[in-house]
Amino acid sequence: MPYKKRRVEREKVVRGILINDEDMARIESIISKSKFIIPTALANQLGIRVSIIKDILEDLEKRGKIKVYDKSRRIQIYVPVKQ
Repeated sequence: MPYKKRRVEREKVVRGILINDEDMARIESIISKSKFIIPTALANQLGIRVSIIKDILEDLEKRGKIKVYDKSRRIQIYVPVKQ
């Protein structure tokens, strides 16, 4: 007799993250102290999803605070720009 799989109805959770100025200042201070930045390591350190960190790092690169050191299909390594 085959088992019937029970479907559990789950509510869909919409996750939105807003980065406020305090969090952005914290990210920038961590970046300025680092020799290099890898998105996964930064995400683990801050407890933020990797996709959000990647967007933040791209924005910081456009503003000239960091630059891409090495880029591959899966990972990008950034270095802070010395001012």
